[in-house]
Amino acid sequence: MNVTDDGAPRAYGVQVQPGTALYSVATGTKTKEDNEITYFARKEVILAGGTFNTPQILMLSGIGPKEHLTEFNIPVLVDLPGVGENLADKLEATMNWQMPSTWKVFQQGCTFLKPTPEEDPCYVEFMNGQSPNLYTSPGSLIAIQRKTDPNLSRPDMYIQMGVNKFLGYNDGWVDMALYENEEDTLTINTSTPRTGPSKGTVRLTSANPFDSVQIDFNGYDEEDLIKTGRVVEEIRNCYRRLQRLGIVGKEAVQGDTVESFEDVKAWVRSNGWGQNPTGTAKMGTDEMAVVGQFRVRGVERWRIVDASVFPDQPGFYPMVPVYMMAEKAADDILNEADGLESQIAVP
Repeated sequence: MNVTDDGAPRAYGVQVQPGTALYSVATGTKTKEDNEITYFARKEVILAGGTFNTPQILMLSGIGPKEHLTEFNIPVLVDLPGVGENLADKLEATMNWQMPSTWKVFQQGCTFLKPTPEEDPCYVEFMNGQSPNLYTSPGSLIAIQRKTDPNLSRPDMYIQMGVNKFLGYNDGWVDMALYENEEDTLTINTSTPRTGPSKGTVRLTSANPFDSVQIDFNGYDEEDLIKTGRVVEEIRNCYRRLQRLGIVGKEAVQGDTVESFEDVKAWVRSNGWGQNPTGTAKMGTDEMAVVGQFRVRGVERWRIVDASVFPDQPGFYPMVPVYMMAEKAADDILNEADGLESQIAVP
């Protein structure tokens, strides 16, 4: 970052430390080369670090809440109070039931690429063009969207059913879902964008770029717990009727100790999770972080193009909105590229 003649900060490049597994929470073998490298941008710098690391990079560069930056003796170039604020995510709750027998999709001999893909008969069939089989379909997952209030303009709850055991994206979840003899388990997962007023934060823990950030989702609002709790109750009541008919077995996670609606809410609060955080470099007309055309407020030649710029959660899953945002950003960048002089001498 340098400063122009009129005093405005301008992004001119990226400083990089070559190596592997350098971030403090990274797994794998850590290696660090002796030299740092600076890559210079001829036109602009585009940051796509994601909801957690984009605010970290901004703050380490001196762009963020003044009081927070001064805690770590980081020189403040632009006091932007919204950097690291507005953290949002979904509220998901996962239920499991045992089934009377193994699902038929697991009776086809598929080993899900273990011990090697070549030893998986279903994979071999797939590669040989033999269809249909499990690997030519969505497999073991179906989903519906629904409204928790009929007066809503669009669905606000996404419900998935999978024929495996799934409790969220914890360490080892793939093994649990596919390889640990859980072929007789039914999973129901509810997912809703959180609509309550509480937002979380991403904060620095030091001025060291290799240290992880402090992530605080700020708990769950009562209205989100009530909404999810009611859907969980409806699903449980439905499957209890199926239990009496012998179609499904016992409830594997909540069990008999979760009975009242207050019990359900407490269970959701303790076991709820999320997977699509957004919003920590919010775009808008306010003073938060990013202005139109994805520019960092108060900084020249620096844009942010990732899910951190969403002011609100863009539906159930952000993948397609991120694609659309990237297409829009590409148009904006190309439309203005010819009018920007190069910052470096081009041989």
